[in-house]
Amino acid sequence: MPGVMTVAAGNALPLVSLGGNFAFQMASPTNPGVKVQVQTLTRLVSPEYLSAMRLRLVDGRWLSDAETLTSRPVIVVDRSFAKRYLGDHPIGMRVPISFGEGRSDADVVGVVDDMRQADVTDAPAAEVFISYRQMPNRIVNGGLAFVIRTADHPMSHVAALRTLVREQDAAIALDSIMTMEERVATSLAKPRLYALLLGGFAIAALAIAGVGLFGVLSYSVAQRSREIGVRTALGAQIHDIVALVLKHALIVALGGIGLGLWSAYALTRYLSSLLYGVSSFDGLSYVGVAAVVTVVAALACVVPARRAARIDPLIALKAN
Repeated sequence: MPGVMTVAAGNALPLVSLGGNFAFQMASPTNPGVKVQVQTLTRLVSPEYLSAMRLRLVDGRWLSDAETLTSRPVIVVDRSFAKRYLGDHPIGMRVPISFGEGRSDADVVGVVDDMRQADVTDAPAAEVFISYRQMPNRIVNGGLAFVIRTADHPMSHVAALRTLVREQDAAIALDSIMTMEERVATSLAKPRLYALLLGGFAIAALAIAGVGLFGVLSYSVAQRSREIGVRTALGAQIHDIVALVLKHALIVALGGIGLGLWSAYALTRYLSSLLYGVSSFDGLSYVGVAAVVTVVAALACVVPARRAARIDPLIALKAN
């Protein structure tokens, strides 16, 4: 159809289904005499699936239409599988995955980048991609996912897609049609909610800190009005009085920022599960927070500093 670039199919789709789980033993790449237990996710896909999903080829080649039921079994693995079980030179290694009918192992022909499957916050998992042409009987028993990459807006092809499916078999229903952007947004709903809640708490805490610092400084200026009056009477200039107030505020603010950063660093392991797209020890975040709190502290100093600078020494001395 015009506008359709790539069409693929498989028994799994990121953020929708996991495919199959497979466990077996194989020789360690560093010590062939030792057997390691392999836990991996398996994907039965059409050869176009990897390119349709825009998976980056790290080494070797893609699956192809040349792989059939009668040809030598081959697989493509992801970077995590290669790193854990195959070592530095995975291409050409044999993996003991049974394809049935006496085919007890398969050759690794390619390595692709990791792809998060269940959730965007999940750690990368070991995955194996197998052409459904080499296991045709296994793909017909479960759900089938179609991947369509288009040059224009993908939702404009939905009506034609439904018509084509209905022409093949009127009893078949399309369970869900959604763009990958929409699936990613749905998967990010929980992290986004956490971000909104934590962001709201952070803004409230920042406002409370600013008001608290303003109150402390205002009280300090009121308590030290006689001292400020004496300093002014002895020749202190306005900038000297402002510097006195700012110095006190700076000590309070830097002490609070230091204690807060230390506490945040100590408690990051409890928040790591709520983070997405940022490390729990992200230096930019720490620097940004410290800068924002410093700016808020500086703004909280403006009114007390102006008030201190306007104290009349005569009134201050008489009042005390």
